[in-house]
Amino acid sequence: MNSYHRHYMDRSPAYYIEKAKEKSAELHLLVQLLFEQSRHPEQLYRTCDGLLRLQKKAPPAAFAKTCELAIEYRNFSYRFVGRILQNNREDYQDHHTKEQSLPIHGNIRGKKYYTQTTIKF
Repeated sequence: MNSYHRHYMDRSPAYYIEKAKEKSAELHLLVQLLFEQSRHPEQLYRTCDGLLRLQKKAPPAAFAKTCELAIEYRNFSYRFVGRILQNNREDYQDHHTKEQSLPIHGNIRGKKYYTQTTIKF
């Protein structure tokens, strides 16, 4: 085999974890958690290749925040990380909005309206 094809024979979870460790601490943790899933490691190699490629293209601070967000949401896919970076959503915080009651006005039908036997016009 030529040297380019030998690269595929040398791949392993330890190889990708070490490469991620060289790049950043956030990516290292993300790749570790990726391999802790109950999937075969060979199925995750392309995801790791994609994450390493994204890390090269993205600004370091944005990529670090995106990795932290992926870890928080437990979504380790290339697509999730890529879309956050593409849409510049690394600062997104999922704030739960407080439920507010509807304002009181005469156009709201209450429980009495639906329990009546005759309709009053």
